[in-house]
Parts: sequence; C-alpha cells; structure tokens
Amino acid sequence: MPGITKYSLTVTALGALLLSGAVSAPAAHAEAARAESGSFLVRNDGGYVATFDVAYDLDGRRTTEKSGNFTLGVTKELEVPAGATNIDLKVEEYWLPALKTTIFTKHFESPVTECYSIWGTTLAPAYRQISC
Repeated sequence: MPGITKYSLTVTALGALLLSGAVSAPAAHAEAARAESGSFLVRNDGGYVATFDVAYDLDGRRTTEKSGNFTLGVTKELEVPAGATNIDLKVEEYWLPALKTTIFTKHFESPVTECYSIWGTTLAPAYRQISC
C-alpha cells in the first residue's frame, strides 16, 4: 500500500521536526483554538430609542459593531469573536434625533456572554444585568 507508506513517512518526518525543536505549534494558535466567542444582548424596556456598540481588538485591528436604533420591547444582540481582547460595551439612549446620552459602559479583557435590560425615561434611564 503505497499511500500508507507515504503517510507514515510524512508523520515520521513531522515528528522528527517537532522533537528537534525546528518546528513548534504556535502558542497563540493553540490559545485561540481554546478561546470562546461571546455576545451582548440588550432588551429595551425604556421609553426611549436606544442603541449600543461593542468595540474590540482582534488580529491587531480595532473593530466596532453597532446595534442600530431600537425601541421599547425590542431586543438586540451583538457577537464578539473568539480571540477578541480589550472589549468595550457602550449603551446609549436618544433624547432627540442628534442627542445621545450614555446609560452605561463596561470593559472586558476577553469575550463574555452577558445580557442586560434597560428601562426608565430619557431623564432617568436605568439598567440591570439579566439572565441570558
């Protein structure tokens, strides 16, 4: 069986390279394979238009994902990919078409999955973490 012999030689050659230290599995790749993705879910129970964004670093680039505007009774979710770091969540409300105020911000070093409810009025917005 020529295919088996060829495969055996390839595995043997790779094993020898790994043992000699000439080739190694990158630690970053192994760590990324174990990492998990995350997400943020925000449910708007407030009397205002809300929006939120998630910014993170991945592969040397800063990326920002935006939920878009959503009103009372609507839930939005944004994903955070595995391997992302320096993650910032910002949830805001609109007072007028061009005026926003921040309801809350959170910072995370690695992906998490968290869910929040926002409520209240434009003058008194509030939030709490809820079960996902």
